[in-house]
Amino acid sequence: MTLLTAAIVIPPSTARLLTRSFGPLLVVSTVLGAIYGLAGMFISYATDIASGAAIVLLATVGFALAFGVTRLRRALLGRVSGEAHAPVVIPAGTGGMIAEADGHRFD
Repeated sequence: MTLLTAAIVIPPSTARLLTRSFGPLLVVSTVLGAIYGLAGMFISYATDIASGAAIVLLATVGFALAFGVTRLRRALLGRVSGEAHAPVVIPAGTGGMIAEADGHRFD
C-alpha cells in the first residue's frame, strides 16, 4: 500500500516544484509518472529487484533532485530560504483562488 501511495504522490509533488500553474502541473506530473514507471521497470529488470521499489526509489531520487535544484535556484535569486510566508488570498473576481508567497498560483 505504501509503494502505491508513493507512486501516486511523488510525481505531482515533483511537478509542483517545477511548474507555476495547474495545467502544466498536470502535464508534467503525467510525463514524470510515465518516465518513472518505464525507467523503474527497466532498472528492475536489469538489476533483478522488485519493480515497485525500483519505481518509487527512482521517483524519490527525482523528487530530491527537483527539490535541490529549486532550493538552489531560489538561493541564487536572492530569496531567503526558510523564511515564513503566509498565503496571499486573491479576490474571487480575479479568476484565481490562492497564490502562495513563493509565486505559484493555481487558476
